[in-house]
Amino acid sequence: MKKFFIGILSLLILFTITACSKTNSSSKDSSQSTTKLIKESSKETQTKQASSTELSSSSKQQSSENIYYVQLKKAWQDELDYINSISDPHIKQAVQSPESAANFKSNELVNQHPEDTSVINENLKKVLSCQ
Repeated sequence: MKKFFIGILSLLILFTITACSKTNSSSKDSSQSTTKLIKESSKETQTKQASSTELSSSSKQQSSENIYYVQLKKAWQDELDYINSISDPHIKQAVQSPESAANFKSNELVNQHPEDTSVINENLKKVLSCQ
């Protein structure tokens, strides 16, 4: 369970860094800084894991909140990557926006987990505000 939590946290950090990085910086510098931040966050996560012996109920809730955030952020990022891969401006305009993809995923999650609707909506707001 702890390895799963570390994996989710690493993905969360990766998506946050990737989605919110400045577009005017060079890709090489961005890749190096992203890699460095991921390594640092991974070390911090491993340190936190070593110091904690049990997952409390609040951390389990945080874990489920992080899972929703990661899923929404992944939908947003995947659509952004797809849009950026398109070279024809006419086709680019015809695809859904990253925000639409995140909204669609949010609706899908609410249908699957109606008991977590408020948590899903809060995480959607975070994704859409690039947090």
